[in-house]
Amino acid sequence: MTCGPEPVTFRLLDRDAQWTLDLAAEPAIAIDEVIALAALDPDAVDPDALAGAMPPPWVARGGAPCTWFLACGPTVLCHAPRIPAAETARAPCAPAAPPEPSCLGWVVIAGARCQVALRDAVAVAAAGGRIAILDAGQRALIVLSPGGERQIAAVPTAARGPIAFWNGQLVVADRDRIVAYDPVTWTPRALGTAAGPIARMVSADGVLWIAVETARGGLALFRRNAGAFEPGALADLIARAAPTAIVAAGPDVVCLAIPSTGGAPRTVCVDRCGRPVPPPAMIGVARQRAGTIATASALDSGVPRCIWHRVRIDLDLPPRTGVTVSLATAEDPIAPIAAADWQHIDDPGAVRDFLVDQPPGRYLHLRIDLRGDGAATPQIHRIRIDFPRSTSATRLPGVYREDPVAADFLDRFVATFDASIADLDRVIERFPALLDPASAPAEALAWIASFLDIALDPAWSEATRRDVLRAAPELYRRRGTPWALARAIQLTTGVAPAIQELGGATTFARVAASRHDPGFRLGESRLFGAARARFRLAASALGAAPLRSHGDPDRDHVAATGWRVLVQLPASDALDTADAVARLRRLIDAQTPAHVVTDLRVGRRLTALGVASAVGIDTRLGALPPSYLGITTRLRRASVLAPGRARGGARLAVGTASAVSIQTVLL
Repeated sequence: MTCGPEPVTFRLLDRDAQWTLDLAAEPAIAIDEVIALAALDPDAVDPDALAGAMPPPWVARGGAPCTWFLACGPTVLCHAPRIPAAETARAPCAPAAPPEPSCLGWVVIAGARCQVALRDAVAVAAAGGRIAILDAGQRALIVLSPGGERQIAAVPTAARGPIAFWNGQLVVADRDRIVAYDPVTWTPRALGTAAGPIARMVSADGVLWIAVETARGGLALFRRNAGAFEPGALADLIARAAPTAIVAAGPDVVCLAIPSTGGAPRTVCVDRCGRPVPPPAMIGVARQRAGTIATASALDSGVPRCIWHRVRIDLDLPPRTGVTVSLATAEDPIAPIAAADWQHIDDPGAVRDFLVDQPPGRYLHLRIDLRGDGAATPQIHRIRIDFPRSTSATRLPGVYREDPVAADFLDRFVATFDASIADLDRVIERFPALLDPASAPAEALAWIASFLDIALDPAWSEATRRDVLRAAPELYRRRGTPWALARAIQLTTGVAPAIQELGGATTFARVAASRHDPGFRLGESRLFGAARARFRLAASALGAAPLRSHGDPDRDHVAATGWRVLVQLPASDALDTADAVARLRRLIDAQTPAHVVTDLRVGRRLTALGVASAVGIDTRLGALPPSYLGITTRLRRASVLAPGRARGGARLAVGTASAVSIQTVLL
């Protein structure tokens, strides 16, 4: 440590030190996790934060990782990345640079030049392979097949949206009323009335959420519970809803985070018709434009004629906002302070860290004025006040402090250097924490990995990177073993593999001692090589097959399957793409010895039991999906018509939600 000033006492004001015990705020100021200008509507949510879980009505996220739909007046567009054939195996989504920047991969699936005609599409929703469009021009709700090639249903409605799929139903909002349509009969059912006009709607984890316009122009969040709508929390919605990958949203502009191969997603901002546009201005919540917060009572140093030293404020200062800090000292805590006795700091470059320029006094009065533009607000996270004044000037000879004016100047001059030295001391003190994967900043993880000769995959999440670094010592100690390989795979994919060493799993050239012995059996096993080249028991005629030597017979099984390892993993979302499997292949090669040959097998979604399958690895046991004639089931292929409740002695009732001669053949 450096020979700086003596440690000082300080007062710390933050959310953990209870703001309200020391600060008094007017209604224009909100004190919670931070100190900020209060929202005009306390129930309003931030539209920019809401877009990440609840998109605008004219935008819908598809089921695939890179699929979005846009309702563009007489058409509906789908984001269909055009990937060259050579890049299909490595790029799961759009390439880093789209081949047609003016198009950005948007193609028309309904409307102009398509089989489904539209007039004025105002809302769109997608779920389970179905696409729903609210066409205000035709006053109809249109449901399309997964690719948009065929119209499944057209339901008359005068609603204006938004729309959403919820628990198998199609929900439509019109002003403050919500109606749900059955997907088979398309009969409407009223779900209730909201507190105001419904601006957005989404289904999250089986719960229907709506965003309602408030009287002051904001958005309030509600969720349907027990048949009624109750206020909901934005954090709860974000935790439950599927991410929309919308970075920002305006009235007619959205910015989408489109994944790129092996790197951070690229942001593309488009209008309602898929045309590139500049990013929209942040909307935010309507807030107060000015407010003041001050100490409820003067801060007491406990030192008569205390020389207050330094004020440090941890704050966020967005553009078009400002903060003014005012200070005054006194020996009497209730004595009035003249206007000329206040010290004011409003320079954005100095307001975060400055010295107190006040006469000695036991008590300190603090006042902070916040200014905003109606949307953005300063945010104060912490306030620290140091006292009494202590600088490295006290270590200089006394001659430098004989004159009070010179001593004051020297203290303030040296304090500038002391602040820099203190910053260096804090870095030195915290350096061990930088080497801890659990506490190190995210940007330092790659730096820590370089010391361990570990290459962190850009596709790994921050949590995965920390887990890998935390497990690195044990992985290095047991590197090259099945345990270390399995642990590395589980850390990076979240899936536990099954590892089989083939050298010890197969018996060779040994006749079974009994029928219960699982060893080598005549007529069931072959001795290395093709039948024409080597002798095969019960398959080669004596004297007709050549007997050839291929080394030491006692080592034949080692040459054939020794040093071979089979790694099997069940199918999972983390291994759905060819790029993810290729990254896993590189990880396995890096974790196995050079003389070991490793085979990788990732289970498929559908596998026939007994045909090169492993139960629990590439086989999933569960109930069959529901069958619908003409949609997911075809008669005479994968269906069995079982006896049911007969009507009039018949086993099949025609005319009850059935369409004969459409996709059904009666034999």
